Amino acid sequence: MYDDDDPLLNLIRPIALALPEAIEVESHGRPTFRAAKPQFAVYGAAYRDDPALLFKPDEAERPALVADARFF
Repeated sequence: MYDDDDPLLNLIRPIALALPEAIEVESHGRPTFRAAKPQFAVYGAAYRDDPALLFKPDEAERPALVADARFF
């Protein structure tokens, strides 16, 4: 479901793994990033065919992200 040489994934991976206690685990054929048990990001296509990074933002940041057309 993904290519380990994907340039976007190679950009995201070191950022995600720089977070405290972050690890990468493949789940359902996609790389996921977790800190301790909770998953905080998934790399892969969402409902579009384009690559996407799905992540869980802080609730306070959600309104600004929803208002930005780059995020869905």
